[in-house]
Amino acid sequence: MQHNAGVDHYADGASQGSAPVEHDGGGDEEDALEDDSGFFDALDGRAGSDLEDSKEEDHDDLEVRSYGSNFNFSRGPSPILFDVPAREPDSEENFWMGIQDDAPSRSPSPAASLRLPSPASRAATPATDEELPDADLVDDTLNVEMEDLFDEILDSGDIDHLDERDSHGRPRALSEHPLLRNAYIHVYIASTVHNATKEMTKLMLDGPAMANMARTIGTVQRRLGVDPDRFITYYFICNICWSGHHPRELYRFHSPACPQEGCDGQLFRLKKMTNGKSKRIPLRVLPTTPIIPTIQRMISRPGKLDEWNRWRQEGDGPGLLPPIEQVDWPGSNDPNLRMFDMMDGWGWSAIAAGLKRRRGGEWELEDVDVQGLNQRFVALPMGLVLQMNIDWFRVGKRGAYSVGAVYITVCNNPRAKRFLREETILYCVIPGPTEPTTAQLNHVLSPLVHELRKLYNGAVTRRDDPQLAHGYLNNNCSDLPAAHKVNGLRGHTSHDFMCDVCTMPFNSLVSPDCFDPTKFVHRNDWRFLKYAFRWREADEDGRTEIVENRGVEWSILNLLPGWLPMKKSPSDMMHGAYLAQFVFSTDLPKLVTGGSGKADQWRNLATVLVVGLYVAWQEGGQVPDKNAPLPKSTTKVAKKRERVEELLNKRHRAAVAAEGGLTDEEMAELASLHMDRNYRRHFETIMEWSTAIRIYGSQSITVEETMRAADAHARACQSWVRMFCHLVPYFHILMHLWMWILLLGPVYGWWTYPYGRANGYLSRIKHNGKTGTGEIESTLMRGWTKMLLIHELIMYLEDLGDAKTPEDEDAICKLREVLKGTQTEFARFPQKVPNLRKLNLYTRVFEYLQDLWRDTVTLIIDTATGIPGESFVATAIASYSHVRVSGIKYGASTSPRGRGCSYAYMDGRQAVRIDHLFRIVHPRQDPRLPSLETTCAVVCPFVADGDLPEMPWAPRASDLGIGTWHAHILGDHMVIDAKMLSGQFALAEVSHPMTDLWITISLCHNSQEPELVDNEG
Repeated sequence: MQHNAGVDHYADGASQGSAPVEHDGGGDEEDALEDDSGFFDALDGRAGSDLEDSKEEDHDDLEVRSYGSNFNFSRGPSPILFDVPAREPDSEENFWMGIQDDAPSRSPSPAASLRLPSPASRAATPATDEELPDADLVDDTLNVEMEDLFDEILDSGDIDHLDERDSHGRPRALSEHPLLRNAYIHVYIASTVHNATKEMTKLMLDGPAMANMARTIGTVQRRLGVDPDRFITYYFICNICWSGHHPRELYRFHSPACPQEGCDGQLFRLKKMTNGKSKRIPLRVLPTTPIIPTIQRMISRPGKLDEWNRWRQEGDGPGLLPPIEQVDWPGSNDPNLRMFDMMDGWGWSAIAAGLKRRRGGEWELEDVDVQGLNQRFVALPMGLVLQMNIDWFRVGKRGAYSVGAVYITVCNNPRAKRFLREETILYCVIPGPTEPTTAQLNHVLSPLVHELRKLYNGAVTRRDDPQLAHGYLNNNCSDLPAAHKVNGLRGHTSHDFMCDVCTMPFNSLVSPDCFDPTKFVHRNDWRFLKYAFRWREADEDGRTEIVENRGVEWSILNLLPGWLPMKKSPSDMMHGAYLAQFVFSTDLPKLVTGGSGKADQWRNLATVLVVGLYVAWQEGGQVPDKNAPLPKSTTKVAKKRERVEELLNKRHRAAVAAEGGLTDEEMAELASLHMDRNYRRHFETIMEWSTAIRIYGSQSITVEETMRAADAHARACQSWVRMFCHLVPYFHILMHLWMWILLLGPVYGWWTYPYGRANGYLSRIKHNGKTGTGEIESTLMRGWTKMLLIHELIMYLEDLGDAKTPEDEDAICKLREVLKGTQTEFARFPQKVPNLRKLNLYTRVFEYLQDLWRDTVTLIIDTATGIPGESFVATAIASYSHVRVSGIKYGASTSPRGRGCSYAYMDGRQAVRIDHLFRIVHPRQDPRLPSLETTCAVVCPFVADGDLPEMPWAPRASDLGIGTWHAHILGDHMVIDAKMLSGQFALAEVSHPMTDLWITISLCHNSQEPELVDNEG
């Protein structure tokens, strides 16, 4: 089907007599498996020797769309892993790292740079009075009208630039005089924050005898490296099939019809201008930030390479090391092996380099080490392990318009920085208003997959260093629906394919067998891949049969060497444990941790649930062994209970009928089953479940603890099934969570929490609300990229070293204020010096300091005479409202600002109340010696003894993080190092027949490293 054959009959003034699109046909003939998604049609005509028997689609529109030639990816694995000699780049996609230029390039150009000129010149005026001229104000809300965006991409001759330089690396402004770069920053802030007009910014930039100084706000942004459109590619895509096209191809098409065979979609609409020509406005836009240049730009950040290699310990250095098998992992023989991050799981060192996915083998395709390297991927000098997340969220407070986001995380980053926004790559914003199909999503991800294939084989990072950077997509950490969709798997509510790990059907959720690991029959990832590739080549009937009976369709990710749809998509604990696994519904306000969003709130509820239910249900200090009363039949709760029980009865009958062997009478009895309403049995089961979830959610975890959590979760689910409770698929999905913890380490290193917060950030970016035009999606992408670039500019300014001026320091502060918006900081001015004697604390503080500094100085009290030593005169002391230790805020109960976070743990699980936070400086008698300094906390410990009653959670208290103490009884003041503060807890007061109790529930498991101190204001 040729959509573009009738060019002479199409009424577009710009297309009359237009030349056909040039096609350079470049490609790598070694490709083993190719993409038929439509983004890279020029590649589909190539076939390697190992694909001669495979069926490839013919694309008749290659003379119109040769997008594959724009990338010229070299797909063969790099034969040289170490001491790589200098070589020429493979293509124009090797973005050299140097000084950024002033060239106004909104989107990376394809290799074929020739294009037809835009028929709608900038001088043309709209044909209707509804169109308004450009506003005089420099609008930094990041909104750009879609009908103007592509004209700016294609026609940038009016934007001033001095020379063509590299667009990645150190911003050019940092090589200019400090006065100039600070002038640029002030102009940029004036435009961004204070809405300075174009005339005002030009006036601010006007100066005599400065021929090379930037003259416009656009050039200023490019000199500073903060122009987001220099790093974004705006694809326009079909409004039906979502096949994508580079922006420079907009005026190469002879008609707006989608060139994909069998697709009736449109690519753009026409708008007649007053000059008689037509402007082409894309119907859908996909804004992306290409992965390879983004990683190359991140590599240029000061100290980033060292940071990415900080995980390496003895034996982890670059070298010729083979990938490991699970049996070779230390945790296979040591159940007490403690894992702190992804590098500690067995999967990190199991990734292989140099693989190529080819036809052949038992499952009709296989990953082949074509050069026999037997090389561990992370043992490459720069082997970057990547993680992907895909999710959808609503933009705007009203309406149902949702967009998607695809995030890429570099897992080599230390865990504390891995998920910071400035360390997270937003690959694309997926157009709304609803989620795409798997076929459409394949088009969205096709450029990403081709970049990932190139990056896996190695990409040049900078001109002065020929060392290749390698990247490997290790896992897709998304919620269950998104993970199934991106892998081409059937939804988790399908009967036979609820779980992609084992064969348990949907109806088995009512059976204890569904939660018994000994009954699991595990699926084979290669079987999924086999039928995914068969689906790709089948006709419509064959595809339907494969989806129904094999549970899979084609996913573009299957082209990646090493990609396995099940193994690479770990169970999502955040949604599984905190959003789906609650048998009780509740309305929960923000809790003490200040968590925002439903996931944080449900997580807090899971933490305090056991104590909360005890307080609500206990009678005489015990949870009663009796049934809860039924709700009134006229209430919504009663009607919902009836619907749920009817649903469960239906599933029970279906599950039993599948097994057979029951009489009609026994089947009829199943219709009369009702949920168990016994308080004690529910409480015991909830404690079992909470134990599992709390262990799973630890920041560090041993192999033994992982398996103990798995057993507790299985027991809890089996108990709920026997109690005829309604369990959703996530209860079963988390039965397999232990596998991924052993593979990937603690969930903190790879779960979906950070991406949910990233979605929240995107959803708060201001936009014009124009849905269906691509403007919202483009605005969100520009907002994220702008944030990233400002962070990078701050990093470069901080790295100036001796060249940094006071004006640079001021600029750094102002740029940080731009990132924070209206958010304020606590005042940094100390209050009046505290009088330790009036507080009755002098002696305790003195004794603490005397012991702390005993190896350095002999301290004596300030009233002592005739004794050798240095007097401790308590004048150089500052009192603080709160401190932060490893990112956690601890406050002083004597300060109004710190009172809300003044309860904490010290030395593990000893609960204390923090009364004071001091920063103490002791000047030495010998002025040549440096002063002694310390930050300490004055605390009162909670009291526990043998007179406390035994609580129902006592056997699980350690796993649940619950402590029991006498209420309103505190020990004497103690002075401790602030580093000893080891976590926060929720505090509940419980009335017990024996005595009133304080119950503490641990809220975190952070390590103990101080970060910063905020002064009392």
